[in-house]
Amino acid sequence: MAFSAFRSPLVDLGDFLRSLAVPRAAYGTSSPTREQEEWDVFRARQGGTKRLDYFGGDVTGPSGAVLVLRAIEKSPGVTDIVLSQNELGDDGMRELLVGMKRLRSRDIGAHLESLNLSNCGLSDVSLHLLVLHLLQPSPHPPSLRSLYLNYNSISLGSQSTLSTLPEFVGAVLSSPACSLRCLDLTSNRGITTPGFISLLSSLKLAAGPSHLAELRLSVTGLTPDCAEPLAQWLEDPEGGARLLVLTLNACRLGPAGVRRINRSVTSGRAPSLLHLEALANGEGEEDEQWAEVNAALAEGEEDYGDEAAEKERLRGALKRNQTVYGETRRAALRLAAPARVLFGGNAQEGTSAPEAFPFLRLPIELQVHVLRCLVLLTPSRVAHLYPTLSRPHAIPSNSTATFSSPLTEPQFLRLLAHCAARQTLLAERRIAAAHAAGAAPSLNAASGSKTWNKTAGGAHDVEAGWEEWFLRATGCDRFQRAAPL
Repeated sequence: MAFSAFRSPLVDLGDFLRSLAVPRAAYGTSSPTREQEEWDVFRARQGGTKRLDYFGGDVTGPSGAVLVLRAIEKSPGVTDIVLSQNELGDDGMRELLVGMKRLRSRDIGAHLESLNLSNCGLSDVSLHLLVLHLLQPSPHPPSLRSLYLNYNSISLGSQSTLSTLPEFVGAVLSSPACSLRCLDLTSNRGITTPGFISLLSSLKLAAGPSHLAELRLSVTGLTPDCAEPLAQWLEDPEGGARLLVLTLNACRLGPAGVRRINRSVTSGRAPSLLHLEALANGEGEEDEQWAEVNAALAEGEEDYGDEAAEKERLRGALKRNQTVYGETRRAALRLAAPARVLFGGNAQEGTSAPEAFPFLRLPIELQVHVLRCLVLLTPSRVAHLYPTLSRPHAIPSNSTATFSSPLTEPQFLRLLAHCAARQTLLAERRIAAAHAAGAAPSLNAASGSKTWNKTAGGAHDVEAGWEEWFLRATGCDRFQRAAPL
């Protein structure tokens, strides 16, 4: 066969070889041709760097954004971009996001998981653009898991004309379509109580449920009057009760504000929080402006004792949260196999052991009850210490012989419904096949933000693959307080 007869859909072999040596599709404002798209896809399959690091690299304004976009074109499979310590500004961010959106339509940079924009001279305008283009379908599905916006001029609408920004950000982060798990707003001193409370009012982590697990707000302008709304949000099953990590170091919450937030954890009303930092919040302790607020926050602190006792109580409560977090996940995974066998197909009794008990001929109600008892074969020793949704305080107990189910009744029933659906069986088979082939799908969270993915023992579970998807799909990825019967 003559080589001149070899053709890609539009070009011959000579053009094919030249295109590999000298890329002809440079970033620009014009739409790519069909030929350019074909070779972009081909190069994407050839790999490229997964990390672009421009730390302090003089990436300035729109021209700097164009340089980054050209680099993304050369590494279509990039997952981590670092642009910290660059004067990118709002104009540069606008150019970058518009270009990234165009590239994503060609499957270039469409798997970005981490974006570091610390100290880039960004304001609320950039936050709005980031949420609009990267954190919600636009129309390409979002992939970003970690967003770092430290040391910028973000105020959540407090110092800009974007008064509805907090509500918009909260609504997007609450959506299950948003993939973000870690939002870092550390050292944005323009973030004050009004904007933050507006964000909390729209941030409903249980609605989707949301993927958001880490919220970092250290060195911001939060004051004691945000402590009560924040504590109530952490206790709200529909609000922040799914949050795993919260940092509030070096704010202006005051000792009374910190104690109020700690009380949400130690009382058991914030059962999912695994890590809480609120150090160096003594500024303004004697400020008369907050005297009335601090007095209201101090109500109910009579039994708290000294500072050392409070720290020990908080440490014990967080450890308890970590314990039930692991117990819930393990209980759901143990129940998945027998529930799938019973309800996921036409299971039949074996004939090799005729003396075996005919379990599958029992009424469905008894089968469900047996599965419920199966959960109690490995009960939780601490779940009973958490208050139910109908009780305001935790149940005091010093008995080590008290046991409870780590799964609530709604979680148990959701798990059975999931295992009885044929569509979920097909999805799990595809995920298992991907693991067996060494190509786990991107939803398997060995990458992205690491803190939320730690096991109860503190080690990272690198094989969390389909298990993470299954736990999230059934609502068993977090410990839940029991609803009243």
